[in-house]
Amino acid sequence: MSQLAEKIVEMEFQENADGDERILFDNKDLEFISKHDPYKRVLLVEDDYGQFQILKEILTEINHEVEIDWAPEGGMALAQIAQAQEREDEREYDLVILDVFLRNNSRGTDILPLLVNTLPKLKVILISGYSRAEIKREEPLINYGLNFIQKPIDISKFYRIAKPILSE
Repeated sequence: MSQLAEKIVEMEFQENADGDERILFDNKDLEFISKHDPYKRVLLVEDDYGQFQILKEILTEINHEVEIDWAPEGGMALAQIAQAQEREDEREYDLVILDVFLRNNSRGTDILPLLVNTLPKLKVILISGYSRAEIKREEPLINYGLNFIQKPIDISKFYRIAKPILSE
């Protein structure tokens, strides 16, 4: 049995006025659960649906508990991130996989400063069909020190980068 499962089994139950039982969580319990929660949430900002499907399959192999959302362009990605932050019933993203060049002159790097500056705990992986050197000529933001993977995706490199993030 996992540490998380053992902790949940140890928790006390209390009957409410309707006769339903509810688990009593204190702050220490919630802190423990959040540290040992295998569930992760990923936003994949990629305009190519085929690439999205491939990456989704790889992410699911890394962590079967992962929830993956798709945004084919930067504006939609920002809206989804804002919604996740505003709604109490929605979990914030643990990882954003961001294509550097999207359709309709949209660039993943247009939203990168906002992500890095306002959500410092958020992990970001940049992906592109162009090399890092080619991108640096046009996009100095690539110097944020973020992980970068060139397409076609090297699966072993993707695993090495994404697995620690999705296993934290």
